[in-house]
Amino acid sequence: MTEITRTEIVVISANAPDLVDLKTASQQTGLHPDLIAELVEVHLVSATASLQFDRRGLNRLHQIANLRDQDNLPFRMVRSIVRLIDRLETAEEELRSLREQSR
Repeated sequence: MTEITRTEIVVISANAPDLVDLKTASQQTGLHPDLIAELVEVHLVSATASLQFDRRGLNRLHQIANLRDQDNLPFRMVRSIVRLIDRLETAEEELRSLREQSR
């Protein structure tokens, strides 16, 4: 029997507010506010000092929620995957920059 998995794609509108507060982020992602605060504390998500999130932070929270809930991954694995994604994105940016410089 084939297992069907559901992937959620979240698109944040270009005309969305620049920052959303902790309560709104929690409502939009389904993550508990205490967990979100912990994610900020361990530097997996960036936020302002008053725990407000920009589009990138909100996207990261959605990504974490999907890994944790839909893929049923424990928090330790989610943390490792998020850090690997960060490293990959950094490497891609560096590669893009090097390619532009060599033109």
